[in-house]
Amino acid sequence: MTRAAAENRHPSRTDTMKRSFAHLLAAVAIAAGFAAAPPPASAADEATYASAAEMSGRVVRLALNKSLVVNLPEDVKDVMVANPAVADAVVRTNRKIYLIGVSAGETNVFLFGEGGRQLAQFELVVARDTVGLEATIQGVVPGAKIRAQSLGDSIVLSGTAPSAEAALKAAEIAAKFVGDPAKVVNSIAIAGSDQVNLRVVIAEVQRNAARQLGVDFSFSATGGGVSFNPIVSNPFGVAGAALSDTALKITASDFSATVRALEQDGILKTLAEPNLTAVSGESASFLVGGEFPAISGITDSGRIEYQFKPYGVGLNFTPIVLSPGRISLKIKTEISELDNSNKLKITTNADSDISILGFKTRRAETVVELPSGGSLAIGGLVKDDVRQSLSGVPGLMDLPILGSLFKSRDFQRQQTELVIFVTPYVVDPVATSAISRPDQNLGFSSDAQTYFLNQVNKVYANRGTSPTGAYTGRFGFAYE
Repeated sequence: MTRAAAENRHPSRTDTMKRSFAHLLAAVAIAAGFAAAPPPASAADEATYASAAEMSGRVVRLALNKSLVVNLPEDVKDVMVANPAVADAVVRTNRKIYLIGVSAGETNVFLFGEGGRQLAQFELVVARDTVGLEATIQGVVPGAKIRAQSLGDSIVLSGTAPSAEAALKAAEIAAKFVGDPAKVVNSIAIAGSDQVNLRVVIAEVQRNAARQLGVDFSFSATGGGVSFNPIVSNPFGVAGAALSDTALKITASDFSATVRALEQDGILKTLAEPNLTAVSGESASFLVGGEFPAISGITDSGRIEYQFKPYGVGLNFTPIVLSPGRISLKIKTEISELDNSNKLKITTNADSDISILGFKTRRAETVVELPSGGSLAIGGLVKDDVRQSLSGVPGLMDLPILGSLFKSRDFQRQQTELVIFVTPYVVDPVATSAISRPDQNLGFSSDAQTYFLNQVNKVYANRGTSPTGAYTGRFGFAYE
């Protein structure tokens, strides 16, 4: 074997390194070429039909601001669009047509061949492409199964959402997509609607105080054949009359006096705790009280017309569970009672008087947002009404000490404090065995206990003593 042949059979290390370096440069060049090359364009939507007759009578749907390529096996010479404002058609070749969606709507498209012969006629519906909208809602609102459908220039949302807040967020996204919230039809159902129990506490304390001090006197005297009989009667200007008939009368031969020193205190406590449960998004109301017949009018013949008006403790609320920790409440609560001190008398044609009673009403209406189990005072009233009057004989009532005999003092003070608290709870139904009725442990006593012990119901424990041992288990109001 020659040396040249040996070198050809066994290449040198230098040649091997040159070849490896050349291969590396080629690989780098190919990789750089792939990196620098632009990405391939996505293929346009394309529809191919075996014949023009196959396309006739069809409904072709086209996304707004997008195009559709229609391939036909026959030559097309002309295309007519009934409403060019909805769609446009371009004939690229004799057998290839481009349809472009201009605005949302519907129109007809006609295809003509040689000699004006009609090849096909079909309906073209241009609507918004909701694929991107559904993907956005799915990403922003997890757990929702919402479908977006195009209806003309509007969007219809359907499906289910985990909460009312999720449904509202999906509607806001659709409104941004359309550009007009009025073009979004929200038909999303709330999956597993929550139930909200609302506890309202209405606490009111009224305190009235009145004090009266008055002196009425009369005396008679004769001088020069003329008789004098001054009479001093000082009425109570605030109350209009004395608190009671209690008085101290002093009588002499020519002098009589009546002294009234009266005082009156009163206190009134009102406590109402209405509770009501409703499904999220629905309204609930109840009334504990009654209905009072109030006069609504009198006819020309003198017949009285009545209308029943409710009074008592009323509650009306609409809860919306925005999320597991947020509850929106629209609340209207009212406490009313008959007011005998405020009457209106009406005289009819029959010369008979009719008294119409007034009402005392405390009402609050608002929209608040609370967590489950959180409380808020939605209404409060602190009222302090002070009235005082002095009446007497001019000049004499201003004397330092004796002036008290010639005047009357009437003082009244009314203090009222009213607070309304609301507490919502997200609740679930419970088993009947876990509920205790108010009359469950009520038992009437026997005749012997009624006659000798003055008990109308059975007493299971002595008053003032606590039961022995520790109580275990649930008690009171429990919300889970």
